[in-house]
Amino acid sequence: MSKGPEMEEQQFIESLKVEIDRMDSACREEYSPSLAAFEALASHTQLRTLRKRRREFALFLMIAFLLVSGIFLTAWNRPGLLLLIHGLSMLAGAVVLTIDLRARESRDRHE
Repeated sequence: MSKGPEMEEQQFIESLKVEIDRMDSACREEYSPSLAAFEALASHTQLRTLRKRRREFALFLMIAFLLVSGIFLTAWNRPGLLLLIHGLSMLAGAVVLTIDLRARESRDRHE
């Protein structure tokens, strides 16, 4: 009686081994592109990256030109508004600097 379950276990193990070998053979069939395909992919990627950088740089220049021209037009037409903006930005910088220095002093006291 004890040989019956052992025989079934052996058959089950053998069938598992056969299935595992079948799966291994299916996974080994990988496609490996040639060196020429890799070189073509690398050159295409490099060209695409170069084009993307050029577009981003052109967009940056256009936005920078619009901002600078807007500031110059404001300075030309309404110099008081420009001085107000500069004054407020300097005041905001002084407030941020003061807050940062106080935070550092309190942090140094607690250490």
